[in-house]
Formats: sequence, structure tokens, C-alpha cells
Amino acid sequence: MATRGTLNRIRALHRAWNDRRWQDYAAYLAEGCITHVSGASGPQGKAEQLAWAQSFCAAFPDCRIVTEAYLQLFASHDGARSVAVTRLVGHAVCRPPSLDGLLLEPFQRRFDVRLTEIALWQDGKVAEQHSWLDTEMMRRQLRATVDPKAGGAG
Repeated sequence: MATRGTLNRIRALHRAWNDRRWQDYAAYLAEGCITHVSGASGPQGKAEQLAWAQSFCAAFPDCRIVTEAYLQLFASHDGARSVAVTRLVGHAVCRPPSLDGLLLEPFQRRFDVRLTEIALWQDGKVAEQHSWLDTEMMRRQLRATVDPKAGGAG
């Protein structure tokens, strides 16, 4: 039974993120929650995780976690640990550089990348989470270049 409860909480957490119900999303994170997000400079607390999620969704307003068909979704027998592997889909609005003084209209580029989350649950809330987003695939799909000043790898 503990496993089923954890799986239901994962789905609810992802639905809250998809619907941008940030109060509900935050309610699934323990006060002392520590999150590790790929690309972040270090671990984040609850407030930083919430701010990161909101800024990511502001940058990609239609992005969503695919909850209808997880690639993998399971919890430990006691419900204390979970793994969710799914897809994150959406669009980015891009503005091409000007061409001989012409300002070109923005266009959308779609992304569909793998998202993996491994969580430790305590009292029905995420106490620690490791999230890995395939940012390299996202970069390729968006045809984005890496800013050398940001210290990213190409």
C-alpha cells in the first residue's frame, strides 16, 4: 500500500507542476527538502527548487511532464524511494538574427526530452530529490548554442 501512495503522490506532484499550481507543488516538498537538478550549480532547498521550477516554466510556458505514459515509474516496497522516468515536452520561441537589416519573426521549436527523478520520501513529502533533464538533447532539438561565458559544455 505504501508503494501505491508514493506513486499517486508522484503523479500529483507532476500534475501540479503541469498546471502551475505552485502552492500544491510546494506542498509535496518537505520544508528541509534538498534537490539536485542537472545543470544547477549545487543542491537547492525548497524555496530555490520552487523558484527554479517557476523560472523554467516561465521560459517554456507550454512545457509539461508527460504523466499519461511514464517510461518507468516505481517505488520501493516501503514507499520511501521512487523513480520516475518520463518525457518533458514543449516549445521554445526563438528569434532569428536579423538578416541584412530585416527583423525576422520569431518561430517555435519543439523539444521532447527525457526527465528522470529519483526521490526519497518522508511523511508523504519529498525529502531529497535528484532530477536529471537531458539538456544536451534539448539543446540540439532547439538548435541552441552554448554561451562560452556561462561555462557550459558544447
